[in-house]
Amino acid sequence: LVENYRNFLPMWCRFTTKGDTYEVNIRRAIIQTIKLSVFLQKKKINIAIFYTGIVHHQDSLIASNSCKLASIKQIFFAVETLHYRLLPLLENKSLKDNKFMNTKIYDINYEQIINEFIEITKSGSQPKHYNRIHPENTSIFFSFLYFFFYFSPKRIIYNFYKLLKNIIDKNSYDQFQYLDNGYIFNELNILIRHYKANKFYRSQVTKLKLNENKEDTKLIFFAHSQPESSTFPLGLKLGNHIDSIIKIRELGYKKKIFYKEHYGSFVYTTKIEKSNWDRSFTRTGIYRTLDYYRDILDLNCELTEIDTKIFFKKESEDLNLLPITITGTVALQRALCGFKTIIMGHIWWSKIPGVIHISEIKDFNQLEHYTKYSNEIEQEAKKFLLNMLNNNTFHNGPGIGTGRLSNTDMHKKFIKGIKLLIEYIDKKNLE
Repeated sequence: LVENYRNFLPMWCRFTTKGDTYEVNIRRAIIQTIKLSVFLQKKKINIAIFYTGIVHHQDSLIASNSCKLASIKQIFFAVETLHYRLLPLLENKSLKDNKFMNTKIYDINYEQIINEFIEITKSGSQPKHYNRIHPENTSIFFSFLYFFFYFSPKRIIYNFYKLLKNIIDKNSYDQFQYLDNGYIFNELNILIRHYKANKFYRSQVTKLKLNENKEDTKLIFFAHSQPESSTFPLGLKLGNHIDSIIKIRELGYKKKIFYKEHYGSFVYTTKIEKSNWDRSFTRTGIYRTLDYYRDILDLNCELTEIDTKIFFKKESEDLNLLPITITGTVALQRALCGFKTIIMGHIWWSKIPGVIHISEIKDFNQLEHYTKYSNEIEQEAKKFLLNMLNNNTFHNGPGIGTGRLSNTDMHKKFIKGIKLLIEYIDKKNLE
């Protein structure tokens, strides 16, 4: 268990800023894991349904590890990228062995949804369910205002309230308080670091010259907004971008790698509720620093801007463009458009035709055949998704994985979907 929790160190760094307490907190988490595991066994629990798509917070990590100790199957709700509905995934032992539940209990057909998604993808537009970036999200001035006049006062008042409550009521101790033990001004430090990194990036980035050396394969590294579940834990051992690029170099690739930054890396805060002030820091600045970009450049990468829609058109083949990503949606989109993409992690659509895992690449200096368009891939990728998603997803009422809360009607549909799933589990006797 100690090794397991240490493997999730990126998660602790994201939510707990007091690094000197990690070892103590990991042991505390282990004790809680064992206690919860014993409780679950006493109650003869066979299946646990998680209110998330994947374990990427400490509390869900403790619950998941408790289930593993008690040999309890786990069900997670992956958010499918096309319509943002929930796809139940059954996990037995680890992330690698999770698989979608072919329940066929929901009334939903994806034929039109997939066709619209492909059409929007090829046009270069953002799918309608994607989050929009508003000016205040990327404004450093607004972020400072938010920190000094809302975030800090609110945090100070909350900490004082907890202290007062503990003094008055000795039995009010929160057993999970240690999971959120950050320094108040650490967010300011991250914000400044993030801003400096963005400023440096903009001074170094150049537009990719598509017409130069068209005969040579251009490897485009599609970065992720970090830290997020799309890279950790879904990236497995290659969830860190630096590690990913070093791996490419270890496999013999010596040419320049073109690094395309994720638009979310320029976001400082995101809105949670309807109020413009009720928001949170993205904490992307934990991973985007001056040293981070300097390390990327040291690995013979070029910071580049490129119009994404070119990757979904047949011109991509003529230009010999080949994206590589950890679990980026670009791989799913390209598969539906008939192109191959290299990925490094594990996600619910990892086995779709057109997606090649990095472990399958024998020679990174012979990538030419991976850039070619294939009508077979385009047709088979669509069949793959239809088989996986048709009648297998339900309404995402709570907005899992989206950061957006839905209306009351959607919540009712979500509850109905959960009840249907529980009835299915009882009927199939999934133990």
